[in-house]
Amino acid sequence: MWRRGLLRVLAGLFCAVLTVAGAERTLAGPKLVFDIRTGAVLHAENADDPWYPASVTKLMTTYVALSAVRDGSIALDTLLTASQNAVAQPPSKIGIALGQSITLRNALNLLIVKSANDIAVVVAEGVGGSIPEFSAMMNATARRLGMTRSRFVNPHGLPDADQVTSARDMAILSRALALEFPESTRITRLPFVKIGDRTIRSHNALLGRYAGADGMKTGFICAAGFNIVASASRRGQRVAAVVLGENSPDERRIATERLLDLGFAAPRFGLKDRDTLHTMPRSGTADQPVNMRPQICGEKRNRPDGLPGLKEFSYSGPIVPVVFGPQLAYVPLPPSRPDWPSDAPVDEARIVVASTDPPASGDSDDAEAGDPSIPLPEPRPVRGNGLEYTGRAP
Repeated sequence: MWRRGLLRVLAGLFCAVLTVAGAERTLAGPKLVFDIRTGAVLHAENADDPWYPASVTKLMTTYVALSAVRDGSIALDTLLTASQNAVAQPPSKIGIALGQSITLRNALNLLIVKSANDIAVVVAEGVGGSIPEFSAMMNATARRLGMTRSRFVNPHGLPDADQVTSARDMAILSRALALEFPESTRITRLPFVKIGDRTIRSHNALLGRYAGADGMKTGFICAAGFNIVASASRRGQRVAAVVLGENSPDERRIATERLLDLGFAAPRFGLKDRDTLHTMPRSGTADQPVNMRPQICGEKRNRPDGLPGLKEFSYSGPIVPVVFGPQLAYVPLPPSRPDWPSDAPVDEARIVVASTDPPASGDSDDAEAGDPSIPLPEPRPVRGNGLEYTGRAP
């Protein structure tokens, strides 16, 4: 009798484990790592599941803008003027003033480094004439590149239920950006941009921390979780990883580092025989994007109620897991730093971009001159200003 009871208990536990494992698979965000030169897929998880792109959308904005430069319809030194629509965008933003102008070159720098939503609209209106017209250019580009799961309705990635992508599509886009516009790496790998005495650092925590990291773009909205497209170069090889739907900036960075490690560890022989981004079998089963708002920004957001001291802790913001050496700790997310105030708008003449090229002979070799041999300071485990937007989810 007791044996039958024990078997029932064990069967129940086994079913519970399967249920939990299934839930984890459901909540696990799409991932993909690939070789940029060949397009060979080195690892993929649910790569075709639809997902909200958040600010990785700005890679498409950059691609469309650089395509317009290539076609001769606009130049990098063309001055773009901020409209009321651009000024009204929610953070993350620079705070450009109504009627103020900025070159397309510096707009793209701020678009990637700061992930500025007001600048994304400045670029879209300057290149396409309006948001709908620019969105049509984005969608036409997606179709031409073979991005079969993507649909764009805005240039910045702020919440919209109709704006979706997939890990495979973002990989296709990032590869096209890297191969067709190699100069884009000078933008995507920028560690900072200075406006006057203010230094705006990139949200990409891999820069200066992961060996060979050279771009590309992070993104966050509550519905999407923490996204990133990241690339790195070592020994003549460049690989890129797409990570969507992580629970915190630190988990996003760790997952990306592991994928890039996996990419560099893959045997170099036989890459031509691997599936490519366009030939890889369908990976994933979802038809609708997962809405991560409850676990990222809702009342039950990743908050371990049983941790010592939490009952007395009055902080009402998000609590996220952070890795300290071999240990996992849960810490409060600090409040965001204020955005550039509207009464002190960006001044085109005061923008200083960190160079990513080795200094020429006679050039200054300090950190601001962009000497890559000078290491950047270690990023803090969690940076409040990495939260780009926490508005209403789709």
